[in-house]
Amino acid sequence: MCHLKPSSLTVLEALEQQGVTAPFQCREGYCGTCTATLVSGEIEYVQEPIAYNDDRRVVLCCCKATTDIEISFVGSKA
Repeated sequence: MCHLKPSSLTVLEALEQQGVTAPFQCREGYCGTCTATLVSGEIEYVQEPIAYNDDRRVVLCCCKATTDIEISFVGSKA
């Protein structure tokens, strides 16, 4: 699991800045490769993704944290 503070960066960019390797491909919300589970906190989309998402499954390249968040990568046992 990863913890992030609110930022103007996308969640994917913030993870990369912290040295966390997150899965991604297109960076535009099309493919859904960077999907993760939002365990706690709130995000807002800066770009509406085309890939499937819901209240707890988020597309990291298209959103930013608006509160402290905790995320778990899809398929992660953590």
